[in-house]
Amino acid sequence: MTKGFSAVRALPLVSTQRLWFPFFLLLSSAKLYNSSILLACMSESILQLRRHFETDTLPWIQRLHQKEQELQRRLLKVNVVYHT
Repeated sequence: MTKGFSAVRALPLVSTQRLWFPFFLLLSSAKLYNSSILLACMSESILQLRRHFETDTLPWIQRLHQKEQELQRRLLKVNVVYHT
């Protein structure tokens, strides 16, 4: 056991009960602080993913779509020539 925990166990019950609320507030504050840091990190990650998608992935998808359309046009030409 740590010294701090031993000291709390040695306190009378009334004093111990009075310590719980500040301890609870301290833990709640720490959780809120950690949650806000986590939220900020997640927000930054989402922003980076969005930028990456807009600058890299979306143009790549658009180029693939254009190539697909061009191949379909060429295939259509080949089919028309073949059937005539």
